[in-house]
Formats: sequence, structure tokens, C-alpha cells
Amino acid sequence: MPDHRRTDPLKRAKPFRWLTSDDLLALGWAEADVPVVKDYLNHMMRLELGLYEQLINKLLSNKLQSVEEDRFFIKTTVLDKEEASRYLSLYLSETIQFALNEIKGDDRQLKQIELTNKIIQLLISELPNVELSSNILEDEGKILQAVFSKLESPYADLGK
Repeated sequence: MPDHRRTDPLKRAKPFRWLTSDDLLALGWAEADVPVVKDYLNHMMRLELGLYEQLINKLLSNKLQSVEEDRFFIKTTVLDKEEASRYLSLYLSETIQFALNEIKGDDRQLKQIELTNKIIQLLISELPNVELSSNILEDEGKILQAVFSKLESPYADLGK
């Protein structure tokens, strides 16, 4: 008799059709990218057994629907009102970082800054009573690294 405690439930139950290489090519992926994309998608469709503290998005919801509840314990809880901003901001941060990394081209940085500013503009329009306009990024994408007094600095070579 097989040991079901060690079996990934999604390896047995696949209610969705897996994408083939031809599907990915038809979606516009470059042939060189197809193996990497397939590996990523296959990894994303597996649900590892263990403890979680993760927001349920559409992908995870689909995975959970395919798990046999009579054979696996699944526990969910409602997002706590006091913790919602922490969970949601972490989730947004990861999602936005993934999306920004997907921007390609010579003007990648400028496009990333523009998209970031569009997200901030959305927050400004959705939260008119909160001052967020000073959070708009400059197009140059500079990062402040230090502010020291030149007169009282222990570093002789400031600015070099």
C-alpha cells in the first residue's frame, strides 16, 4: 500500500491541462525560454506539504481545489484586520518586484520607474486624504547613499 503522507496530492490530481512547449510558443515565448518557463510553471503548480502563512491568490486557490480534503488537512483563516496591511504590503511588494523584473529593453529602468509612479498615482487617487505625491520618483532613478558635513567629517576623501 502506498504511503500517501509522502505523496504530493497535485501529482495525482491534475484538473487543469499542463502547458506544452507548443502552447508556450503560441503564446509568444521565445524557443530558448520555453524550458525555463515550463520548469517554472510546473514548480508553481505543485503544492508542497507543510505549514503556511500565505495569502491565497488565484493560483493557490486552484491548487487547493485539487487537493483531496478527505486525505489532506487544509486549514485557512480569515485575514486579521490588524495584520492586513502587513500581509498585503508584503504580497504587493513581491508581486511588483516580479513584474518590474519582467520589463525588458534598453529603457528598462525608465519603464520600471514609470510603472512604479503609476502605482503610486493609483494610491494617490484611491486615498485622496493621504499625502503621497511626494513619493513620486524622479526619472533619473538616483539612490541617496549618504549625507555628511564636509566640515566635521572624519573621512578625508568625501565625494571621491
